[in-house]
Amino acid sequence: MSEILVIGHRNPDTDAICSAIGYAEFKRRTGMRNVVAARCGDINDRVDFVLRTFGIPAPKF
Repeated sequence: MSEILVIGHRNPDTDAICSAIGYAEFKRRTGMRNVVAARCGDINDRVDFVLRTFGIPAPKF
């Protein structure tokens, strides 16, 4: 089965990245094993700070 990518908007900010990560995790925990968080742009310094602080890898690009 192919991957389902959960993507926020272009030029992603913190809420777009965190929402994609959170929704992909929610879908995995409710039975969809092929859901992956992704992004459609580079992450900015604020997003990088949040991800590093919580030890979460950046979504695939």
